[in-house]
Parts: sequence; structure tokens; C-alpha cells
Amino acid sequence: MRFPLSSTPPMQHKECNHGGATRERLLAHGARLFAERGYEITNLRDVSAAARANLCAVKYYFGDKAAFYQECVRHVWKQHHSPLAAVRLDEIRTTESWRRIVEEVAFQSAKIILNPSPNQHLLNQIMCREMSKPTPALNLITGEFIKPRVARFEKLLALGMPSGTPHREVRLRAFLVIAQIMAFASNAPMVDMLFGPARHSPRFLRALAQQVASSVTHDGRLNRGSNRR
Repeated sequence: MRFPLSSTPPMQHKECNHGGATRERLLAHGARLFAERGYEITNLRDVSAAARANLCAVKYYFGDKAAFYQECVRHVWKQHHSPLAAVRLDEIRTTESWRRIVEEVAFQSAKIILNPSPNQHLLNQIMCREMSKPTPALNLITGEFIKPRVARFEKLLALGMPSGTPHREVRLRAFLVIAQIMAFASNAPMVDMLFGPARHSPRFLRALAQQVASSVTHDGRLNRGSNRR
């Protein structure tokens, strides 16, 4: 078969002309299948078929399966907006406002995790699989997404802790908030049996956020000293 002088096959021309859309479809369907089936079971032929793309397009845009999976994970995480993004640490003036903001962050986090959007549900599935059977993508998740968000939450919590508090203690408190909310998500069937449909209501989530936030702010007092980094 003869190709044009560029020696580029017709299919590759087509993929290049519609590269953005093809790439997005591959990421969307790849993320869904990896979340539903796991990394090992998912194969690139199924992804390309679901995305209505040539199998070569996966390799063209992403390389091998491992690299494609990591891009799918990154794609899902980038659509997840942290409740901390809108928090202005330099505008917190009183202990009471500090406590309210920590509670609001806990409330918004509970809504995202316990009443997930379709994208958040994919993220939850992927993270459950990474927790039970980690892949190299976990390093990417931790470095690009988890650590920056935890660090910002630590800065928020540190505002209400005595100057000079060891960083390890600040991090433990940050993780305590995350762990309590995640415990409800990972035990969802039991939570449903204990609390019923009410556990999805804003009122229940607000009460949960109040309890979670108070566990790390009850003894705090706004400190405008060296913890503000």
C-alpha cells in the first residue's frame, strides 16, 4: 500500500486531526474501566473499543499501559477540586472563624466523599483499588495531589495550635480528620444500616463535620505566630 509523501498512514492523519477529542475519550473510558475492573484486568483493546478509537491511538498518545493508567488517574484527580482551594489563610482573624472554616472544610469533604458525583465515584473506586493493591500510580497521586492538599490543611490547622508545635502533631490532626470521614465511606453498607437514608442529608453531613472538626479544634486558639507558614 502506498502512502502520501509524508509516509503517514491515513488513520494517523485522522487521529491527528481529531486528536484532542480522541485523547479525551480514551482518558474518560480508560478511567471508567480501570475503576470498574482494576489495572490488571483492564486491557487496552477494550478501552479503545469503548472510546471508538484505534488501538494504536492509545500507544500513540500515552505509550504503554502503565503510562496510560497513570494519565487516566491524573485526569480524574484534576477534576476533583479541593474544599481548601477557596480558603484564604491570611483572612482568618479569630479563633471562632478558624473553627468554622475547619468545620466547613470537613463538611465539604464529607459531601464530596459520601455523596460523590460520577467523577468522584470513579476517583473513590480507583483509590480503593490503590489502597488494596498499590501500583506505581500511587506515587504520582501522593506527590501531585495528596501531599499539596494535606500540606495546605496542615497550615490551616497550625493556625490554632501553639507556636512551635511539632509538625508531626499537626499532620496527625490533619490525618485524623481525613481518616474519620473516610471511615464512613469505606463502611458505607454498615453506615446505611445504622443511620438509614438520613446519612445522605446535609443535616447529617453537617453533624458529622461538626464532630470531626471539634476533635481537632476543641483545644485550639488562633495563633498568629510562627505556625503561619
